Amino acid sequence: MPKISEDYLIPIVIGVSGRKGAQPAEKSISSHLAPEMHKLRNTFPSSPFVVISSLAGSGDCQLVRLAVEQLRAKFISVLPFPPDKYLSTLPDERSRREFGETLGLAESSIDISLLIRTKLGGGGIGFNGRYGIDREVRSGLHRRA
Repeated sequence: MPKISEDYLIPIVIGVSGRKGAQPAEKSISSHLAPEMHKLRNTFPSSPFVVISSLAGSGDCQLVRLAVEQLRAKFISVLPFPPDKYLSTLPDERSRREFGETLGLAESSIDISLLIRTKLGGGGIGFNGRYGIDREVRSGLHRRA
């Protein structure tokens, strides 16, 4: 049977979501998730994998690296602001280095703040509105709906 082009296969998408701050031990993450990723790869040997993450902490970075290595996943980063600004929010040099190395694995990167400014016409994300977004963004969402 001829090999099917990845362009025609439906990807399995894995979202990695964490938080900044205390992270589980690196060995703990690997020991729990590497076998699960191996099962996924064996269960869906022909499926392409995509991993999406905002790289909120070192646990996120490690999960992304595992998915890229174990599943041969494509990585898409979805960042709350531009990478240089995001880097400045990280607590230490190790976190910044890990973020930079992992971001380097991304096939593409989405800056949500830029997306909102350019696509929705808003001034950026604000947190003073009733639902967590400011009036400019709400009006932008309304125009697009």
